[in-house]
Amino acid sequence: MKESETNKYPQNVVEAVAKVLELEVHEQQGAIGTITKIDDMSKVNIMDIYVSTFELPIDGKQICQCVKEVFGIQIDSKYVLPKKRDLRTDYVCGFNVRLIDNYLKELQNQLTGQEIRLLINNIFGINLDAIDSLEKTQISLYSKGQWIVQQASDLFVVHTGIGDIDAWVLPTDYYIEQTGLNELPEQLQQNLSLIGYEYNSDIQGMYYCNPTGEAVEDAFKGRTMRAILSCID
Repeated sequence: MKESETNKYPQNVVEAVAKVLELEVHEQQGAIGTITKIDDMSKVNIMDIYVSTFELPIDGKQICQCVKEVFGIQIDSKYVLPKKRDLRTDYVCGFNVRLIDNYLKELQNQLTGQEIRLLINNIFGINLDAIDSLEKTQISLYSKGQWIVQQASDLFVVHTGIGDIDAWVLPTDYYIEQTGLNELPEQLQQNLSLIGYEYNSDIQGMYYCNPTGEAVEDAFKGRTMRAILSCID
């Protein structure tokens, strides 16, 4: 099976998952069926299976590579800041990998995919479970200096700033093309206003900045997504 035969995951991920599930990966027709089955699975499920094939000890570099291969998210980036790290501190290449390694030293057992996702959320504020749930919602997410979720037919985009202190909600080009409107629908603007967003004419979207100067909590992110989803529904 060639890596180009699947656009979603690298060949090593597909083969590792297929081996666990006892799916064919080499015979042509069987390989195509395997790719379809794996591509239809949630990223969380893929990560759980993939992580179960790792040999001990698991290190920070392996975890970062796993997140990149499954979710397409670069954890070891200067924009991915630890929750409690001073934003004024200069980024040092490899810092995030070493930070994960320090946390791993305190753990003795084989980590599951779920435990790794919890670790990543606790350290960096990246909720991989929530990100996976956005896959088919028509909401794009730009955060940590990179696209986290993006599909051509998405209607709205949530853009967060450095450290997740502020956020913008904007219409996508696809939404503008399909509706002929340059602004968010009025109902969505009202929904977002109720949780603290304000309309910003410069960006023709809704803007929020946490008055405490700290990263917004997962609960606020969830309210933002629910406000958008209610309008899409």
